[in-house]
Amino acid sequence: ADIEPTAIRPSGIASLLEISDPDERAAAINEYNLRTGVAQAQTEARRQQIETAAFEMIEGGGNINDLPLEYRQSIGREAMNSLRIYNERVASGRPIQTDDATYVQLADMMARDPEAFMSADPMTWRDRLDDGDFEYFVKQRSDMMAGRRDAGSDAPSVSTLRTAAKTALSAAGFSDDDEVQASFESNLLRWSSTFSQSEGRAPTPLEMNDRINQMLVPIVIDPSGLGNKQDGRLFQMDYDGSALDPNDDVTPDMLRDGALRINDVSVSNEMIEIFANGFNDRFGRAPTVQELVEGMTATGLYE
Repeated sequence: ADIEPTAIRPSGIASLLEISDPDERAAAINEYNLRTGVAQAQTEARRQQIETAAFEMIEGGGNINDLPLEYRQSIGREAMNSLRIYNERVASGRPIQTDDATYVQLADMMARDPEAFMSADPMTWRDRLDDGDFEYFVKQRSDMMAGRRDAGSDAPSVSTLRTAAKTALSAAGFSDDDEVQASFESNLLRWSSTFSQSEGRAPTPLEMNDRINQMLVPIVIDPSGLGNKQDGRLFQMDYDGSALDPNDDVTPDMLRDGALRINDVSVSNEMIEIFANGFNDRFGRAPTVQELVEGMTATGLYE
């Protein structure tokens, strides 16, 4: 389902613009903006209070339907449906997996329509984002509302990334596969966000193209296969960026008892050991298979 913003749209501004005296008009508009800002802050504070109560109940083993009627009415139907799914997953011990299309849609809304993003209710996303991604978008929304982040600063980057992703996938023969396109775009957007945080700037077109080429490199893990497939591209490894995540499809056992080929080049165990040791020296832990393959692909060490 598409993300629907629940915008608070001010009324009565048109009548203020009709005031003939410019000083009086400016004073009236300033007062109106102040009152509107206070009302929006109160609404957001109330929403956060209800959200906290809902999550505390779910994570404490309770049932979302046991919230007070007033809270359930305030949450609304769409958010309640999302929270019920999240409630069921928590109760069953099955974590929420991020829906790539939702991730891309939220990233695009955040960049291209920040007002809609800020007025959207994060509780409506909870059943389609894993813990890390949910916290990421909630923080971005909070920072934008508090003025700690330039709402439109990422618009050109997101637009350029999505255009580049679509072009690359079309050239690789994936142009008609919406699921693959969403997966590729979400992975590229994640990389861009991590790159920007690390480097303090957006990636250049050359860096973006390098990353796209890396993502399209074919990977084969035999006999277990790539993410339960016989082969696939790097971006299809289902690696969400969380180290040592037990929910990733690819595991160390797939390499321990099998063989790895990157871009049709067989990778020796010695080369894998060199990379793994270097990774461990830098980060103080062994790499996941996804980190190993991504790192070897990015640095060209598999050749």
